Amino acid sequence: MIKLLLSILFLILSGFEVGQITAHLGHNSQPAVHQQPPQIQPSSSAFLHQMATNIHTMNKTVLEEDGLNDQLVPIDQQYYSCQPLGDGEPNQKCELNLDDMNVELKQQNVEFWANLPGGSSKYRKLGEQSIRNCTSEYPYIHCNTQIVIKPDQLGQLQQLSMEDAFDAMEPFNERRRLQSYDDSEEDQLQPAEQLLKGKLASGQLPKDQLASGHLPPGRAPPYGRLAVSGKHLISKSTGKVVKLHGIVLYWSQWEPRFWVPETIKRIKCGCNANVVRASMGTQKSFGGYVANPDREYDKMKTIIEAAVDQGIYVIVDWHTGDDLATDEISYAKEFFTKIAKTYGNHPNIIYEIWNEPTHQVTWEGVIKPYAETMVDLIRQYDQHSVIIVPAPNWDQDVDLVAKNPLTGYSNIAYGLHFYAGTHGEALQEKMTIAYNLGLPMFATEYGIGSTSTDTPGDLEKLEQWYAFLDSLSLSYTAWQLDDIGEESSMLTAGVSIDNICNPDFLTTYGKYIYDKLRTQNNGIDFLCWNLGQNALRSAINIYRKN
Repeated sequence: MIKLLLSILFLILSGFEVGQITAHLGHNSQPAVHQQPPQIQPSSSAFLHQMATNIHTMNKTVLEEDGLNDQLVPIDQQYYSCQPLGDGEPNQKCELNLDDMNVELKQQNVEFWANLPGGSSKYRKLGEQSIRNCTSEYPYIHCNTQIVIKPDQLGQLQQLSMEDAFDAMEPFNERRRLQSYDDSEEDQLQPAEQLLKGKLASGQLPKDQLASGHLPPGRAPPYGRLAVSGKHLISKSTGKVVKLHGIVLYWSQWEPRFWVPETIKRIKCGCNANVVRASMGTQKSFGGYVANPDREYDKMKTIIEAAVDQGIYVIVDWHTGDDLATDEISYAKEFFTKIAKTYGNHPNIIYEIWNEPTHQVTWEGVIKPYAETMVDLIRQYDQHSVIIVPAPNWDQDVDLVAKNPLTGYSNIAYGLHFYAGTHGEALQEKMTIAYNLGLPMFATEYGIGSTSTDTPGDLEKLEQWYAFLDSLSLSYTAWQLDDIGEESSMLTAGVSIDNICNPDFLTTYGKYIYDKLRTQNNGIDFLCWNLGQNALRSAINIYRKN
């Protein structure tokens, strides 16, 4: 393992000479800014080749070894300062204040990047420092690290800002992440170099699109665009079966404070979820979409755009009460038309067109015709995204649906809901029948308790459900992200947004869901950090091995 680690680090760091490193722990230091030494301009082509080599190495080699949780940590000037070690001493001692760096715990072999004073927002690599012994106070790690830098290290000046480099690399990075590594290393490096060189030469590096009113491209979701093949959810690019695991937001009209971008960031970075289900309440008497379409649509818009920005999937859930979907069909048409026209080009989107029809409506007489109407409407504007169709009897009678599914459509899956305190072998038998008949299912809602919301949960039964779902390679999202005190509430009362996915502020059920998500390989990029409103993206978007 030590040999492998050394060889990996050599590959990653080739071309960068590492200075002496010393470190100490502490909190909230405010280092002064001092004049930096003269900068040495590097060869642009050498830098581009090195960046491509780093990306290749990290994706192909480092991430395939458990425990080599390598990171890039860009550090803004406000967290960084340098001063000479002494008279006539060419080396610099640099103080790093990482109090605002939200970094995943248990990292080793961290690469620090910083824009030194006068660096004009350009970044350079400074050295390596293990932060495994730093103190932590959720959601931050606190380290004030001293790194001694040799003058020739300043020659490794990065000519792109971290933001520009990320944007330039993302299309190539997406291709690399989804492809196999059968080609030669040189063949795989050339596209990255050509992409960067072309963008630099033409001046076409992506700019901030917010001012123009257009949604920025965001980060690619873990498996790219999804599709349905047979009875499985797959990555359209690779054809491989994928599983989504995530969390459900509570009814939009009753817990609006959680329908904010920071929630999505916490769900992704804190809980390791790759999907969020946004349950938009619709019922007029409940104050949902029918009562105030503009207000509720804006909430959904916020969550969709946050999911796109964070690079996870979002289930757009028409969360109607009881059997009101057919009464609300004009509103549903209006809603899904706007969603499909606005966001249908993003691979992050999944539609769920009706939450939990009851036992009082039939598949053939009500649900299937409604589904055909809504699928036809969505497909006018979005021909590719997965659409989840409900099953009768609160999304449980999937065996009936499997005998007469929708035909003539692609990328259709079927919703399945269960609560461990109520449902067991009988529902699993229905699912087994449906699975054997080839029905693609997605457990878009499950919980620990019962359908009455106040029955004590049973973790052992839920664990049995996980084993069953995983045996069928099904995706699932946990109900519910709120602090209202129900059996399936994940958060303790009065929790702040900053403490979503903080184990200290999770209920017993919430901690169980948290632990489950954190042990799964959900394709989430390793580096999730927080620099407030000035957050920057990493130059290299690192993904876990699929």
